[in-house]
Amino acid sequence: MTIRSAALAVSLATGLVTALGSAGLAASPLPSEAPASPTLPPAIDPADFSATVDNPWFPLVPGTTLKYRGSTEGRALVDVFEVTHETAIIAGVPCVVIRDTVTEAGQVVEETVDWYTQDRLGNVW
Repeated sequence: MTIRSAALAVSLATGLVTALGSAGLAASPLPSEAPASPTLPPAIDPADFSATVDNPWFPLVPGTTLKYRGSTEGRALVDVFEVTHETAIIAGVPCVVIRDTVTEAGQVVEETVDWYTQDRLGNVW
């Protein structure tokens, strides 16, 4: 699954849960259904990951800067997504460091440091 399809799946699932919750339907299973058992997180082997993210759908080449313009509630926003030359080790996994800054009227309204990695199959996490 690619980052974009995963994000779409999360958006769709979130929207569905929100819609069902608003209707009062999300919290209780049908009487004939047993509650789902919790699932364990996947086992992570750091050797299966790389800070080199070259997935053709989401390449993160160090030094790349992407600038997005948009708006929310009629206010113009600019989002600058910078792929740094830095790497970080997160839970033992090597990741490329991304700096993401959102501005409104020249003022920073959100600034994050994000970490991405790629597994041996080319999936971006």
